[in-house]
Amino acid sequence: MAATTTTANSANHPGPAVFPADRDRYVEEHGSERTGSLALRKIAGWGARRLPSVRFRRACLRRMGVSFPAPVDGERPAWIGHDVYVDEVFPELVTIEPRAVIGLRAMLICHDDANRRVAPVRIGRGAYIGAAAIILPGVSIGPGAKIGAGAVVTRDVPADEVWVGVPAAPLDRAPESAPPTRS
Repeated sequence: MAATTTTANSANHPGPAVFPADRDRYVEEHGSERTGSLALRKIAGWGARRLPSVRFRRACLRRMGVSFPAPVDGERPAWIGHDVYVDEVFPELVTIEPRAVIGLRAMLICHDDANRRVAPVRIGRGAYIGAAAIILPGVSIGPGAKIGAGAVVTRDVPADEVWVGVPAAPLDRAPESAPPTRS
C-alpha cells in the first residue's frame, strides 16, 4: 500500500499527514486520545449505533468527526445501517460520500494496534457496503463499488467493482448468456 498525503477532516486535527502513519506520532500530533474527546466520541458512537433514525445516526457520526461531503444536485446523503461501528479513536480519518449505503453491523476501522499504524478509510459516492463487512485501515472504496456481506476488505476497491470474501477479492462473473453449471 503506497503512502498518501491526506488532510485530516477536523479543524482540531490539522493536516497534512502522510498515511499510513505511525499511530503514536499521530496521537501525539492530533490529540486523538484525549480523555474528554474520546469520552464524547464513545457516547456519540453509541448513539450512531443505536438510534432508530438514519438522520440521527449521521449526526452522531458527524459529532464524532466523520466527514460527510455535501450532496450535490439533489443527491441523497449516505445511509448508515443499525449497529455500524466507526472507529471511535480516529473518526476524523473516515469519509463517507453521498449515496453510499453501509449495511448493518459493518465496521470501518482506521487503526491497527498490532502494527501501530493509522490510515484513512474512504467510502466512495454510491458505494454499497454489505452487512457485517469489515473495512480495514487505509482502504478506499471506489464510487459505485459493492462489498459483499461479511467481506474483510484489506486493499483499495476500484470504482464499480463487486468484491466478496475473506480477504475480499473481485467477484469473477460468468458471462450472462452462459447456462448455469452443476457440480
